Amino acid sequence: MSDKLNLKTKLKLSLPMIISITLHGLLIILLGYKLMQDSELNYGDINGQSIDAIMIDTSAMKGIQPTEEPPKEQPTEQPIQQPLKDLEEDLTKITEIQKQEEAKKELQRQEEAKKKEEAKKAKKAEELKKQKQVDKILGGLTSGTPNTSSGSSASRKGVSNGELGKYNTLVKNAISNKFSNPNKLYSGRHCVLEIQIASDGFLIDVKSKGGDEALCREAISATKATVIPKPSSSIYDEVKTMIIDFQPK
Repeated sequence: MSDKLNLKTKLKLSLPMIISITLHGLLIILLGYKLMQDSELNYGDINGQSIDAIMIDTSAMKGIQPTEEPPKEQPTEQPIQQPLKDLEEDLTKITEIQKQEEAKKELQRQEEAKKKEEAKKAKKAEELKKQKQVDKILGGLTSGTPNTSSGSSASRKGVSNGELGKYNTLVKNAISNKFSNPNKLYSGRHCVLEIQIASDGFLIDVKSKGGDEALCREAISATKATVIPKPSSSIYDEVKTMIIDFQPK
């Protein structure tokens, strides 16, 4: 009897639980169904907003040419290249100026050489002319023609060319002894001297009649310092004014 009561009590207690469980199950099924409907409605939506699907035709895309990018500007020359070009131009200008200066100098050298050559030729011609004059003077002395200043008395006295030549040599040697020719500076040159002496050999005057100017200056100085040998009375009229062709040894 007590077992039956216990069974009835348990059944009374489990009936509400069964109802509660059944209701909860139905509620869960309804919620699940609701969620499924919401999912279908929101398919393709982002944040509740629908997204339209776009079909892209790849075959049509092949005919579309891509837009060309604008050409990029070529970078200008580096700033360091411009100073290098300026430097090259400056060097070129300097080289051209140097060439022009060298050409001018070469032209000047040629002109100077030409002038020197002309001066040398003129000097040589002048020396040749003076040499001819000296030869003419000496030729007159050695030809035995009497000196016009002595008149015909020398011829009457019978003065020989040998005596005149000997005295001429004595005077030359006397002048040479007083003449200085360092390192044979004046060798190969000559000077024509006109000498006037007194009867005792005293030098009255000496001057140049032609020849090398530098040599003549030294020869005149040496002649003034020379003691001229006294000529004999027989030849004095012939040698009181005499011509000496002085050539240093």
